[in-house]
Amino acid sequence: MEAPVVAVGRLEYSSIRKRGLLANNGDTASPVFHCTLLIILGLLCNLYGLLHASTVIQGWDGTDLGSIARNFYRNGFHFLYPQVDWGGNGPGYVEMQFPLTPFFVAVLYKVFGFHEELAIVVPLLSGIGTIVAVYYLARHEYDASVGLMAGLFVAISPYWSWQSTILVNDPTMILCGTAGMYMFLRWVEEERWVHYILAIVLVSLAILLKMTALYLGIPLMYLWLAKCRSLVWKDARFWLFGLAVLAGPGIWYYHAHLLYVRYGNTFGIIFGGSSKFGSKELLLSPGFYTLVGSRMMRYVFTPLVSLFVILGCIMWEKKVNANLFRVWTLGVLLYEIVAAKGAYYGIQYLMPILPPGAVVASAAAYTVLRNAGQSGPLRKLAGIRFGPAVAPALVALLVVSSGIWYMRILQYMEGLDHVRREIGQTVAQVTKPGSLIIVCNTTDDEFSARSPDQLSRSPQIFYYSDRKGWYSSMRWFDETFLEARRAEGASCVVIPIEVNDFIARHPMYKYLSTHYPEIVHTEKVLIYGLESTM
Repeated sequence: MEAPVVAVGRLEYSSIRKRGLLANNGDTASPVFHCTLLIILGLLCNLYGLLHASTVIQGWDGTDLGSIARNFYRNGFHFLYPQVDWGGNGPGYVEMQFPLTPFFVAVLYKVFGFHEELAIVVPLLSGIGTIVAVYYLARHEYDASVGLMAGLFVAISPYWSWQSTILVNDPTMILCGTAGMYMFLRWVEEERWVHYILAIVLVSLAILLKMTALYLGIPLMYLWLAKCRSLVWKDARFWLFGLAVLAGPGIWYYHAHLLYVRYGNTFGIIFGGSSKFGSKELLLSPGFYTLVGSRMMRYVFTPLVSLFVILGCIMWEKKVNANLFRVWTLGVLLYEIVAAKGAYYGIQYLMPILPPGAVVASAAAYTVLRNAGQSGPLRKLAGIRFGPAVAPALVALLVVSSGIWYMRILQYMEGLDHVRREIGQTVAQVTKPGSLIIVCNTTDDEFSARSPDQLSRSPQIFYYSDRKGWYSSMRWFDETFLEARRAEGASCVVIPIEVNDFIARHPMYKYLSTHYPEIVHTEKVLIYGLESTM
């Protein structure tokens, strides 16, 4: 018997969950079997990065987290006091997100020895876990076929594959947020307290891992209003949920801010560091929307999946809970406009759209295939009888096309870090272990134009050289800064990458070259020793 259908605009969605695209009855297949397929697919999509990445600790965020994990391992597991390498001659305690990821990496170092490859465990498990969580979300609201397709769309995301094979916080944050939304959706429908409590814990943990996870408040509010309507403000469970979710993050970020006030080191969580909020000029610039849209299309979803995301977002269902994924997707887009500067400079700010967008795209793609199979020559292509023959070919095509973008990301990111890694290794060779260094960023961009306490630190050279010290942009690098750091114990100053530009334009070149010996001078790095004068 044909499944009844709810018509909405030009799309149709099955009103029951007992028809699958890849089998005669998608829901009769074991979720364990489906999840096993998705896990294998996720690992295959990550395989290139696992085999070809020179290190799992790379990039700005990765080397910061790597240094914190290394400092936990060496200096004691003081969870409340994470330490960075660019904190000068002080302890380097830093205002940052909940340091669960680097702490767990440090535990692995303690158990198995210091092997950087272990840093991949948390992001890889989180990346695969998110694929499974999205599958369960989509299966719960639609059926197993939509769930499989949604999990597939997450697995083949080029940037998701890359983030799952390096040390970053984002996969863990997104996993907690996705699993938390699933548990809350289950509570809305079943009102079991176990789901309510798990939702609180998971959503709170997502915000702890990254404050940007506050965007989850939009889809959560939508479900509260859908459940309780105007009575939501009188429901004690609503207020309890909000207070319980925010209590942990409130306590942690207050503690983290006190570390910043006392020690002056920050990841830019609250007041210090570079702002992630959008400016009027950025929000009115067509280039911002072109760049962000292009990145979503190529690196987050791939072009084909992006079309289904757009199609799914403009068509709403009568089933209120299913519209959660559209509200969630649009909520992330709103967050990316608010945090426009972060979205402009870092693709990781775009990644929270992947779980809800994958479900929206899957539902739309499933409907298009169903409608195409209703009549005409496309019936066999989209029909259930021909599905098993077509599905593997379609999956292979999507994986290959995604892999092309993934390899481009990996090559680009490896290229960015390769020079800094070489510079760090050079610094390690010409300095003694435990030496304090000064690293100056030669790029005079909008980050370096901020006041000294608002600078965005660049941690790569500190991590790769295994040295601690101070960071400065060229705008704030002068004789006073240099001599003050030398008096505090700095043994050398490192001018990385744009050496010729520094020599030609910066007044400190003449001062350094006439006062301190030149230790290293190549096209990539200029190093002056500060332990003796000329």
